[in-house]
Amino acid sequence: MGGFIKFTTATIAGALLANSVNAKPVVDTVYPYTGPEVPVGDWVDGTVNGNGKGFPRLVEPPAVKPASKNPTNNINVISVAYAGSGVNIHYQTPFGLGTNPEVKWGSSPNALVNTQTGSSHSYDRTPPCSQVVVTQCSQHFHEVQLANLKPDTTYYYKISAANGTTASDVLSFTTARDAGSKKG
Repeated sequence: MGGFIKFTTATIAGALLANSVNAKPVVDTVYPYTGPEVPVGDWVDGTVNGNGKGFPRLVEPPAVKPASKNPTNNINVISVAYAGSGVNIHYQTPFGLGTNPEVKWGSSPNALVNTQTGSSHSYDRTPPCSQVVVTQCSQHFHEVQLANLKPDTTYYYKISAANGTTASDVLSFTTARDAGSKKG
């Protein structure tokens, strides 16, 4: 015939795979990293709290103002997300709670008559929260889910104190409206 070689997809894929298995990794050294050993956004000075270059740290106040001047644990972040006919209350602390996370809640800020517990998980971080300002570090993540709530209703909740944290103020959220309903 005309001297053509027929390649199948399997033949081409096999050849590419064989080449990639035997290939040596390539490191781009054209623009080597010359920055600090620790990410700039986490550090301010030459101690464990900084890099000495004067870069301002991006700091927000904690979600719960600690009851003491030097807290040993604190609720630093709180967020609420819709979860079906309820919500998921997520909050973060530098250290564990020593118990399941707990939220007291109800339909009135003065009557938090329900209590719901949740679960926690932790991730290691560098540096650990034990070496950073407590109100600027989160290593433990807590989830409490409130289910079977009425649609388009405002609920109130308070995160309970545990293991050195300060309880939150009474906070609120409004559940989603039923699908297709109009605000009246």
